[in-house]
Amino acid sequence: MSDTYVSKITVNRDEAALFCASHSRTRAKVEAASGATISVADVSQDESRIEVRGTREQVAAGVKYAKFCLATLKPGGAKLPEREEKDHDDLHVIRVPAESVPFVAGKQGMFIKHTEEHSGTVMFFLGPEPSNRSAGDRLAIFGQPRGRLAAQLKIMTALETKHPGQYTKERTAQPTLSEDEGLAVDSFPIKEQDYSYALGQNGTTRKKIARASECIVEYVGNVAFFGGTKIQRSRAREYLGWLLQQKSGPVHVDFTAREDCSCVMVDNDAVGYVTGHKGSSLHAIEDETGTFCLIE
Repeated sequence: MSDTYVSKITVNRDEAALFCASHSRTRAKVEAASGATISVADVSQDESRIEVRGTREQVAAGVKYAKFCLATLKPGGAKLPEREEKDHDDLHVIRVPAESVPFVAGKQGMFIKHTEEHSGTVMFFLGPEPSNRSAGDRLAIFGQPRGRLAAQLKIMTALETKHPGQYTKERTAQPTLSEDEGLAVDSFPIKEQDYSYALGQNGTTRKKIARASECIVEYVGNVAFFGGTKIQRSRAREYLGWLLQQKSGPVHVDFTAREDCSCVMVDNDAVGYVTGHKGSSLHAIEDETGTFCLIE
């Protein structure tokens, strides 16, 4: 059993209130990104104490993220010189063109907050590097590797709409596959006529593929990006391929050697009942079970 460590940060009560405010979810996102447990208590009329508990690594990350978040509440915001970015192995930085910062942040920062919640990360703008302001603002993403990748791909989808081709120019002709067994990214171009079908209403089809494959799936422009282990990426690509095949005819899957597939025989006269009107019943089953279903 790992030892439990505790670190304390003293702040004024206004800072503590903002740190704990439900609308900002600052405490929750720091806990999610670091894995630490955080409590806040008043110690005097003017001061409060933030306590960070967990393993040594969790506490170190939690204190760092909390201090960065507290800095964003002050004039000038959080600071991290570009030369020090490489000192943080839990950091990914995206350069955001100045004219796109409001779009990426979203109204009242809601897009950033949604991305943090979705990916379990802590995100904030660092401002442009004084020596190279033309490069735009720097968006810091702190957290675990998979969470950082999920946030990165989500931000890429937003930037691609403002700057078409920024991330897809070299990926539209054919799939790109990584040989890495661990966390990596593959891509798969989607034909324009297939995009809406592959996305689904409000992104439901994309999310279904992501849940079933346990892979990060984002559509950056008309290119699907798959983030995860090699097995997860492979499954996500296959599921998307089968989905697109359904548009033109039946899909045949050799499920005998697959560990991610179960086959249920359905009488021909019961297929319509199982699928429901426009597939509604089958879609409901997929949503409830986190699976991807096909009728052969």
